[in-house]
Amino acid sequence: MSNSVQDWIDALEDADDATREEAAKALAERGDPKTLEPLLNALEDDYWSVRSHVGWALAKIGGEKAVEGLISLFNDSMMEVQAEAVKAMASMGKSVIPQLLTCLKDKRWRVREQAAKTLGELRDPQAVQGLNLVCRDRDGAVKSAAAEALGKIGDPKAIPTLIKLFKDTSKIVRETAGTALMYVGKESVDALLESLKDPHFVVRCHAVRALGGMTTDYQMGRVWVREPRVVDALIDMVKDPDRAVREDATIALGNIGDARAVDALMEAMKDGTVKRHAIASLGMIGDPRAYPPVLDALKGKGIHQEGKPTPGCIISEDLLIKEAAATALGHFRHPKVIPDLVLLLKDLVLRDYAANSLVLIGDAAIEPLVWFFHDPDLSKVQQESERVLAFATTRMTAGGALKKTVLDTLDKLGWQPTEGISKETREIEYTDTANVLGEGGEGRFGKSGDFAMPAKPPKIER
Repeated sequence: MSNSVQDWIDALEDADDATREEAAKALAERGDPKTLEPLLNALEDDYWSVRSHVGWALAKIGGEKAVEGLISLFNDSMMEVQAEAVKAMASMGKSVIPQLLTCLKDKRWRVREQAAKTLGELRDPQAVQGLNLVCRDRDGAVKSAAAEALGKIGDPKAIPTLIKLFKDTSKIVRETAGTALMYVGKESVDALLESLKDPHFVVRCHAVRALGGMTTDYQMGRVWVREPRVVDALIDMVKDPDRAVREDATIALGNIGDARAVDALMEAMKDGTVKRHAIASLGMIGDPRAYPPVLDALKGKGIHQEGKPTPGCIISEDLLIKEAAATALGHFRHPKVIPDLVLLLKDLVLRDYAANSLVLIGDAAIEPLVWFFHDPDLSKVQQESERVLAFATTRMTAGGALKKTVLDTLDKLGWQPTEGISKETREIEYTDTANVLGEGGEGRFGKSGDFAMPAKPPKIER
């Protein structure tokens, strides 16, 4: 195909999707103002990739008509096209901000949402007032996009609006507002501390999450403030009457990692609702004072629970506590915990947590692991029935699985086997398929396959 502009314009009307896509991409690279009208017509193309490339072509050409064309892509049915339209519009710079502010009042919710996202990419303070108003939008996706944009701009004028979103009915909107306050920075700390006194537990909960840098439902986040007054306030929230607030405060203290929270977290281990989170947070802090109670928790002793366990839990609460303890012990990096973690490798459920903790401890765990590997009595595990471990196939035996776990852990620690260790010693044992079906080669229900006998003799019609 010729590379002339006219040929590419003609190719925009080709019946083949790939040809139209190639043409739109080529015109986007050129950005020739003469192609504006054909490109505007191509906004209605059936193939989403063509529309996406057309958006970039319009952004490169620029002008009022091009901006209007990109705004129409904000309302596209494909999320990929909307996302590319946002990037293309943002590439045009701050000159498009007046049109985007007008789009915040558009009757189409997708246009309002994508306009807010684009303003967030441009990061211009002049958009704050308009985005503050959009935070009252009837659509949750629009409010979430506006809150995210305010966080990217980082103007303290947005703080009161973002705090109000903690009362929104949508959890996504509330969490987006909390993350935005984190990005605004230390100017939002006073407002968040004040929110801890709110009578509504949801507001307190999200204020705690924001202060602790909790950006998801899981114990992970971004620490952005370590002020003593924040730590003291979160320690007080560990005693909040609401379970969700106590749980989030416990996690937040672990994220921040201030050793002054250790006493409060050890006390929180008595609360059955937050015990496993308190253990995990103590591990994240890594203060030696918390080592004995966490080790006791792994052994299932030492602390009396006064609260109820996690509501709706479908697996053993004790198991969750032991998982948290096995993980936390690795963060202490205390040599005394190595024997307990090594023996925990024998537990089918907890061995992965113990192995990861041993890797965290480092070189000090190598010698005990090698000793454990070579001691046949110490590393002995109860053999499960081969009928349980395998069915018409081979799988590792219980001992073989333990041996593999130990070798994998040693490998992660950088250990290399010496010449004195034979290949037979390192060989993993597998189940014997000859014994899977039992004596006579029959399973529980008799012979199978071509050798199976019918339940009843076949009835032959004559």
